[in-house]
Amino acid sequence: MIDRQSVSACLAKLEKLVDTHCINGTTWPIICRVMLPISLDPKQWPNWLSVQSVVPQLYWQQREQTLTVAALGSADTLKDMGLVSELTAGVEKRLASTVIGDGIPRYWGGVGFDQTQPWQNFPGALFFLPSLSLEAQGGQQHLILQTYLEHADQWPIKRLALRKLVSGLRWSLPRQPSLPHYVHCHDEPNAEGWQQQVKASLKAIKQRSCDKVVLSRRRRLIFNHSVSPWQLLNIWQTSRPHLSYPFCLCLQPGEGVVGCSPEQLFSLKNRALTTEALAGSMPRSADAERDAQCSNALLSSAKLQRENQWVVKFIQQQLAPLVKQLALGQLNVKSLPYIHHLFQSVSAQLLSDTTVADILRALHPTPAVKGFPAHSAQQIIRDQETYPRGWYAGALGYWGNNQAEFCVTIRSAHVHRTVSNRGVDSKMQPGNAVHYLVDLFSGAGLVEGSEADLEWQELDQKLSQFMEYMQHAATDNAIAQL
Repeated sequence: MIDRQSVSACLAKLEKLVDTHCINGTTWPIICRVMLPISLDPKQWPNWLSVQSVVPQLYWQQREQTLTVAALGSADTLKDMGLVSELTAGVEKRLASTVIGDGIPRYWGGVGFDQTQPWQNFPGALFFLPSLSLEAQGGQQHLILQTYLEHADQWPIKRLALRKLVSGLRWSLPRQPSLPHYVHCHDEPNAEGWQQQVKASLKAIKQRSCDKVVLSRRRRLIFNHSVSPWQLLNIWQTSRPHLSYPFCLCLQPGEGVVGCSPEQLFSLKNRALTTEALAGSMPRSADAERDAQCSNALLSSAKLQRENQWVVKFIQQQLAPLVKQLALGQLNVKSLPYIHHLFQSVSAQLLSDTTVADILRALHPTPAVKGFPAHSAQQIIRDQETYPRGWYAGALGYWGNNQAEFCVTIRSAHVHRTVSNRGVDSKMQPGNAVHYLVDLFSGAGLVEGSEADLEWQELDQKLSQFMEYMQHAATDNAIAQL
């Protein structure tokens, strides 16, 4: 897929640029980068990333497929377990560095749902400048190598790190291993627990302490054999090619967050900002007449429209001091392969002193994944949910000078593992073993008038698609091996 000669030539060009600046340059810090035109099938990029041993590893594709990126290794990393404000200020400072070489650098990464409750091995927020990346945009593809230096004394160590990365790249692409069947499935909360959570949440809404809250459900699948985030990405990307952001971020080999999200947090090009309210849903139907009725029901349901309009109201309030010329699109229905969503676009122009960090802090997380008002909804979620959301319902994307785009990491899973001398829950047989875990997440927005049974069915609908894709893949792989 990628030949050693091309990467070595790219590295030699980068080293020459940095060496020259270390001798003659006076401006620090610097981001030095080189781009090499390539012609590679982007569909193979996740498979290529899956066989590498270097982390972080990132795959991200823009919803309209105008940008596809596979990133490997870090030339510079900023991460934070608590306040995002300090981290975002650090990214802005890095992007003000002198750029030597080709193109415009982008930092990749994002923030979890609640930065104070991260997953193990995942900080609350993280951004990194990839050491090596493959990018497809505007009909062109490039291999990019880059480094970040605060002063010349860092270069010898970073040069060695780059050489080690390049020399350790794996070039062959073995067949993706078969997806095994899971041995156990556990929902948290279960149906009874969900009834109790919804009852408590609706009580808070009735008492006017909150207008909307989004509660989630985690389905934990347990495997006795290795499961890779890249296997899930391949399954979901193949099964759900319609208007979604396929993504995968691994900070440890074989562990990461992966998904195909339909929702954009925001996009910024120059000073033009776009965002959206994607909230309120109805399931699709195989019957065309019934499916049309479900779509029309979204536009006639006062309850579902309230759910969407709390998101719109939040966006308007949060952006008011940061933008001008704010405009709302028409409320309509966005139909995905298995679900209809109420959708309304929002556009604006940034004020001269507004930054990407301002927009990220203002919009994340939106009421579509949290609730409204934010503080009250957050407290209900912390009181009711028994697990950390981590990067489920977080934000993932890129950040450059006067450009950025982030998706909301819904329709996602956390792939990880645990080692214990007994089963991961009481229903499993004891024994010292490694258990491979896939945590699937889904959420439902609660407003006045919500019914626990109907919201549970919505969660079932969202989870059923992931389960169906995984079960088909496991069955197909088993048949292929006969």
